[in-house]
Amino acid sequence: MITDSLSRWFAGAARGVRALALAQLAVAGILLTFAMCVNGAEIVMRSFFNTSYPDYYEIVGIAFIYVFLLSAGALYARDEDIAIDMLYNFLPRTARPWWILTVHLLVAITMAVVLFYTWRLIGLQSRTPTPLLGIPEAVKWWPLAFASLSIIYTSLVEVLGCVIWIASGTRPMTWPEPFFDSEPMEGAVI
Repeated sequence: MITDSLSRWFAGAARGVRALALAQLAVAGILLTFAMCVNGAEIVMRSFFNTSYPDYYEIVGIAFIYVFLLSAGALYARDEDIAIDMLYNFLPRTARPWWILTVHLLVAITMAVVLFYTWRLIGLQSRTPTPLLGIPEAVKWWPLAFASLSIIYTSLVEVLGCVIWIASGTRPMTWPEPFFDSEPMEGAVI
């Protein structure tokens, strides 16, 4: 009965993780395309028109910070971050859910600390302008705060999944189907 209620909560929270990850990837893709266009326009201006847009450096730099951190949050949500399976594989099957639970709790706690200090840094740099654009330096730290929140949310959803796994013996998956096939297509050259 309790696991049924937890499973419904998990299913809703897992949908949230999937939507958040896909949104982060979409925004990161748009920003990457935008940054490459701005960078390409600067190269064309410098090469063919003997002129320049000096603020492009900050625009591209800030865009790449967002791309990197939004992608990091999405990769963690997709469970495509680095994992060390050796320790997990040495554990008895009954201890594995507890190991995964501990890892996700530690990640959530670590990212909460990162979020706390990032928030303080944002406050400190909110009145300091960037050298070229004159916008607050804090803009560069907003994606770290967002990525921290995203990773905390994902970790807590995985913690809930581990609780269900411990209680029922079956691990619910945040991503029921693989995002990308891990197996090459038939006839594919690797």
